[in-house]
Amino acid sequence: MMRTRAGLLACVAASGLMLGGCEGTNQQAVATGIGTAAGGLAGALIGRQIGGSGSSGALIGGLVGAAVGGVAGNMIGQRLSEAERQRQLAANQRVLDAPLKPNAPLPREQWISPENPATRGTTEVVRVTDGGNCRNVREIAYVRGQEVRQDTRYCRGDNGAWTRQT
Repeated sequence: MMRTRAGLLACVAASGLMLGGCEGTNQQAVATGIGTAAGGLAGALIGRQIGGSGSSGALIGGLVGAAVGGVAGNMIGQRLSEAERQRQLAANQRVLDAPLKPNAPLPREQWISPENPATRGTTEVVRVTDGGNCRNVREIAYVRGQEVRQDTRYCRGDNGAWTRQT
């Protein structure tokens, strides 16, 4: 189990750095790679916890979490500190997992930086499709006076885990 977890984390970190290296200047590439890797790593850890204690559930949860976290880390996370990324990822996971209630507003979560109250964000479900199996999520972060916005579609797989759609 420990060897699998270490391998998964190393794989997530390496792919994050590789994806980040494809964009912008060297400085931007490093920041993007770090954001993607950190987001993927945090997502893997959160997903593993959600996936449960069984080895296959934990592995699937970890992989899905890594994908979700890596994407979020790439766009928004490159501008956030590690503590801010953790709050943003947790808010994202909560809106995906929130039950939908008839005639109630769609799930929405806010987070605030523990380091700088001016850095904050909102994650909200803006549309539900396919009988509730897919959710369009809007993430907005305010970092150093700039708004960063990202819209992503997630669908629930046969195993119950959310996956990002391209």
